[in-house]
Amino acid sequence: MIRGNVKINSYPNSISVDMVGKIQDINEMVNKFGGRVMVYSIPGDNEEPGYCMSYRLSKHPFDYIIYGIYINREVYETQMQMWNHSNFKDYEPGSKVTCIDNKYFV
Repeated sequence: MIRGNVKINSYPNSISVDMVGKIQDINEMVNKFGGRVMVYSIPGDNEEPGYCMSYRLSKHPFDYIIYGIYINREVYETQMQMWNHSNFKDYEPGSKVTCIDNKYFV
């Protein structure tokens, strides 16, 4: 499962794993462990924002994050519509989500 750039931090009461990943990595993690998938805007060039998707699974003592997935405005807006105008969705462990066109989760 671990592909790409991974950073592991160990703290007295927790361990953090940060990974630059792909949407397929998020799909795999959600299907196995659940977690939160988020879409959000970031400052961009020429006053036009950029858009990203990320994933977070927090199960004490672990915090697992997949980030660095850039999406376009259409994907951002479509995903928010699919999530009832929310910029995130929480999935239970074992959830079966489908990734359409390597862009959207349903």
